[in-house]
Amino acid sequence: MKKTLLLLLLLALCLSFKSFAQHIDSVAAKPKFTVDAGVDILNNFLWRGIPLDQGPNLQPTLILSHRNVKLSFLGSYSFKYNFNNIMTLLTYDIAVGAGTITPSLTHYYYPYDPVRISDYRKNPESFSHTTEAGIQYLGTKFPIRIYTSINVANDPEKSTYGEVAYKFNVNGIGFEPFVGVVFTESPNWHAAEQAGLLNVGFNTTKSIKFSDSFSLPLTGTLSYHTQLDMFNVMVRMSFF
Repeated sequence: MKKTLLLLLLLALCLSFKSFAQHIDSVAAKPKFTVDAGVDILNNFLWRGIPLDQGPNLQPTLILSHRNVKLSFLGSYSFKYNFNNIMTLLTYDIAVGAGTITPSLTHYYYPYDPVRISDYRKNPESFSHTTEAGIQYLGTKFPIRIYTSINVANDPEKSTYGEVAYKFNVNGIGFEPFVGVVFTESPNWHAAEQAGLLNVGFNTTKSIKFSDSFSLPLTGTLSYHTQLDMFNVMVRMSFF
């Protein structure tokens, strides 16, 4: 199953880069370099149905963009517990006929654990320096989101993940039901003792307008981790 998923990822990447020549003109029209920064405040931090931080959490973000390439640094710092992490995310957007295909590479580092940032050797007591290769399809006319990934470094389980979501609007509120699965058992990374359904739920988005120049985006997530048998709710305020 792991080899099959890896082959599917490689095939999707090949198809993605084959489309590169088809969108050169649209890329050239975009600004060459942009920098965005912001911060989110969360009541707790959920990741794929797992409560990584069960208290208030601060998440600063820095995004460097060069045309269709993005390098993002996403931090997470707990107000209550000894928890913090840094995710470094490299993505490349490729426009196709019905949407966008985005290959990605995500690096996870946890400053609170005993592993130094310069030490890439696997430590059995740490998740630091785990690296995930993924690919996402985001539809335009049919707003479906499909994501799949596999850990390619510092994870003996070679954990896998897949998620399908569909977005729609009701009275100005965005809804995105999602279903997440693991293709292999992943007890340490995903709290999954067996392959199969992992988490189900939905995201909601609403922008509260205070003036013509200022609005506050709010995001809510209701998630049920099927293998932990656990419901969780996350609320996020974004300041970008």
